[in-house]
Amino acid sequence: MELPPDLEAFLNDGRQLEYDADACEAGRIVLLPRMELKVRLYPTDVDNGPIDNSNDPHFRDLGCYLVPAVSLLASCDGFDPDGLLLWLPDENCYGTWDSSHTLIEAFSRDVSWADIANDPISFINSLWDDERLGGLAPLVPWPKYQYDPTQPHWPRDPN
Repeated sequence: MELPPDLEAFLNDGRQLEYDADACEAGRIVLLPRMELKVRLYPTDVDNGPIDNSNDPHFRDLGCYLVPAVSLLASCDGFDPDGLLLWLPDENCYGTWDSSHTLIEAFSRDVSWADIANDPISFINSLWDDERLGGLAPLVPWPKYQYDPTQPHWPRDPN
């Protein structure tokens, strides 16, 4: 699995994000060690979020798209860490998976790990904030990703 060089170096050094956990919606987050990172398929509903899905070939179907992503968090306070902060290798950007709505939102490709590490509170809090720091926007999964008519609600390992 290929990661951005700055993220790879950060994790290989065993570093964690440094910030005031009391000012962060997710409290204290702990990154997974490099060796525990793996690509999983995150379900993304086709009829969810503020995107124009009229061009989706599965518009109004009950399934979802499976987007390959790498969850970066081992733990956080008050939330399931799985997918809260993602690397999206096929999109070449960072993002987040909303497990309640099975929706992936992606940061602009201009956002680097160094940007996140230098201001983790702003990036983590933007997941709940309307200001959408870093260009956070819903990921349009079609026609790039596999469609699954069974609509799984949790990430799974690729076949």
